[in-house]
Amino acid sequence: METNKDDIIGLFIPAFSEVTEKGIKYKDKYYSCHWAVRNQWFLSTSNVRMLKVYVDTDTDDYLLITLENGCLEIALQIQHYKINTEKLEDYYQLLNNIKKKIKERKRKRF
Repeated sequence: METNKDDIIGLFIPAFSEVTEKGIKYKDKYYSCHWAVRNQWFLSTSNVRMLKVYVDTDTDDYLLITLENGCLEIALQIQHYKINTEKLEDYYQLLNNIKKKIKERKRKRF
């Protein structure tokens, strides 16, 4: 059975959301998808960009967003957390140390 795009859209409420550097903002919640990240939608910009979305009335876990090519994409709700920058820096330092050790092991093999 083939599903028509209009049949799916009819199950959702159309709305508009703002694309910000934190994500696609709709009713004080943020959403994101692979397409938006890959196409750098969230880069800091002074221009306000509005996006047509479709909202599921049963849940706010996701939105359907319209892409430039007219297709629909699912954008999942994301959470923003305050990060302890000192712990984050320690994490990256440990990660870099592991990468260096792996490179050294590879060099010793050859």
